[in-house]
Amino acid sequence: MGEATMSRFKPPWYLTLCVLAVAPALAYLGFWQLSRNREMKAHKAMLDDRIGQDEVILDGLGGRNWPAPWRRVRLKGEFTGGQVWVINRYVGGALGHDLIAGFRLAKGGVLLVDRGWVPEGPIPDHIDSPEKRPGWAPPSGPWELSGLLRKWHTDVDAEVAPQRFRSLDGGRIAKALGLPIAPYYLDQGALLSEGERAVGFPRRGFHAFKIRSPHLSYAVQWFSLCVTLLVLYVLVGIRRARAPEDAKLSKGTYPAPTTADVNKP
Repeated sequence: MGEATMSRFKPPWYLTLCVLAVAPALAYLGFWQLSRNREMKAHKAMLDDRIGQDEVILDGLGGRNWPAPWRRVRLKGEFTGGQVWVINRYVGGALGHDLIAGFRLAKGGVLLVDRGWVPEGPIPDHIDSPEKRPGWAPPSGPWELSGLLRKWHTDVDAEVAPQRFRSLDGGRIAKALGLPIAPYYLDQGALLSEGERAVGFPRRGFHAFKIRSPHLSYAVQWFSLCVTLLVLYVLVGIRRARAPEDAKLSKGTYPAPTTADVNKP
């Protein structure tokens, strides 16, 4: 950078230090968000591939040959009768609960099943468990259930009251129901269409996975901040270099009038 150029660009030293520290950090955050966006796209592609595979018939857990999570499965068996609530679930702005029940497979083994969502409402004193609520008890007899095989979450504070949980912690729910613990649960009806899932209770399909990736917009924000900082830095440096010239002009340093100018009519 030549001397003439330097004379037209004089940013304050403290601003230079600030830009040297902050601009690389902003750029790093932008590239990190781009990396996260690529990871999310790869993850979504993997899920789409698994969901697109043929449905697996699961009528027993002999040998523990589990299908991969996020596979479409069909269970054959019957409900064990016990059931709990996962509370405080919102659907369409309405408060309700998910009903979680055990399902015994025809050839052995038990899985938890998220049967769907029911609305919040007053609970009579004599109804102390969800299976006693009219119309919401697990059905009896042999059944075939379809849905997605999913991993449950671990939450040390999941159980807030007997038979009431704030998250689907399969280990604690299975223990509360007196059932063996399995690493997955069935999200029943996870792939139902909007018309199919809007009929009756429990309503299903509202908690199906939806991967939203805001990372690209975050990257644009970080890069925009970085560019804005650099532009402001350049403008301040130019403005500061021009400050002495602007000061001279503001003082009105004009040439003195000549005798000829004074004698003009």
